[in-house]
Amino acid sequence: MNRLFRNIYVLSILATALAILAATPSAGQADFREQMAVQLLDLFNAARSDPAGAAAAIGISAGQLAAIRPELTSAPEQGLPPLELEAILGGTARRHTAHMLAGNRYTYDDPDGIPLAERLRRAGYVPRLAGESIGLVGFFNFIDPRQAVGQIFDTLLRRELDPSREAPLTFLHPAFQHVGIGFDSGPMTLNGRTYNAYLVTCYFGRPLVFDNSEKRQMARQLAVLINQFRADPVGVTRSLGLDASDLPAESAYSPDAILYAATPPLVSSAALELVAAQLADETAGDPQGGLSPSPDHLAQRLAEAGYLPAQSSHTVAVAARPDLGDGREAVDALFKDLVLGELAYHRTLGAVKLLDEQASDIGIGIAATWADGTAGDLAATVLIGFAAPSDVSYIVGSVYLDRDENWLHNLGEGLVGIKVTIATESPTGDHVTALRETVTNDVGAFVLPIDQRGAYQVRMHIPEEEPGTYWVLTEGANVFLDHPLMP
Repeated sequence: MNRLFRNIYVLSILATALAILAATPSAGQADFREQMAVQLLDLFNAARSDPAGAAAAIGISAGQLAAIRPELTSAPEQGLPPLELEAILGGTARRHTAHMLAGNRYTYDDPDGIPLAERLRRAGYVPRLAGESIGLVGFFNFIDPRQAVGQIFDTLLRRELDPSREAPLTFLHPAFQHVGIGFDSGPMTLNGRTYNAYLVTCYFGRPLVFDNSEKRQMARQLAVLINQFRADPVGVTRSLGLDASDLPAESAYSPDAILYAATPPLVSSAALELVAAQLADETAGDPQGGLSPSPDHLAQRLAEAGYLPAQSSHTVAVAARPDLGDGREAVDALFKDLVLGELAYHRTLGAVKLLDEQASDIGIGIAATWADGTAGDLAATVLIGFAAPSDVSYIVGSVYLDRDENWLHNLGEGLVGIKVTIATESPTGDHVTALRETVTNDVGAFVLPIDQRGAYQVRMHIPEEEPGTYWVLTEGANVFLDHPLMP
């Protein structure tokens, strides 16, 4: 930034600040604390509109900014998107400020020790990313609240761009969308001296955008991918780009024992799905460490839900990426984590969960997680059931358009509402007799029950395509039937 532009920027941001601070609160106007919040928001957004200019205003050159905060050097020409005030964040921030005043404590810590992301979730804002800043101006004589806002902003800006600061960015973080600002004022005793003080808490957030129906759809898609993994472990592993380097180096158990052995597909169970969703929500703060119910406890939970398995097991995956843009990316990340976990579990203990050939049922729950107190990622809890022997088996399959030609049925590729019919051949072999039909669900999957062993014709009736026709032989075990279409 040349000197002329820097001087223009300094004058511009000073003019912005003066304009923001020009209005004097008076009777009948909005609460001065709300005015202070709006004033600080405007200063935040002025800095976001030109991060390099904001840095220059406090003596940090473009080269220094690139070294301190390289993520800001790639900001678009128009700057970072402006932050928007968010009511839940604001209410939570105001409560924290009130706690600080009441307790004579200037701290980020919650009085009850609850991490920020969990506080926000309990209040009704589920974050994918969360951050916080606090500010204080202490004084003995009167300071106009407008002047206090300017002083607090200057402190926060210098703290944000302090070269020695290792904490993540807050109001200059490119990913944040929302902010809640809670101002208050009153006496505080700090270090043995009593001051008048203006305090502020700022909570920043980017919401987790998946609603409950989307998460249930993602769970169904994850079940489809798990069945593909069971049908072709080595093929799916290669499709994910995994190899021996992704596994622990030393092991007495060769992955060949599981990678080259297909296992029957799993059938979704409503009871398993219910308990999996409950466990996912209950352990959101620590999915890897918290999801460890004892076998007796898990059996009790399943029995209460009406599922009485001969045996059950569970596993968990976390999509720990702050840039999950959509459900497809989230499901892909969860599935890859599950596959890596399964391979590592076998490599370490010589045992399997997802690939257990005796397993019959599956239930998946997906919930937001924030194991580090700030990051709002996704966690999948997978319950595997081992049902008692039954005369009924299932043909489990999916119909999808493999757009990226990776031989995986990813979210968004399933063909919805496709009629699937099953028929049996007459004793003379001269015709087939229709038995039943179904349609693919919202991820392109289907399930057809079979109560007798034998050969069956399964057809997928795809518009403007030749029907996909398969003959399958059922011998008491579930059968997987995958029908990909190429673009």
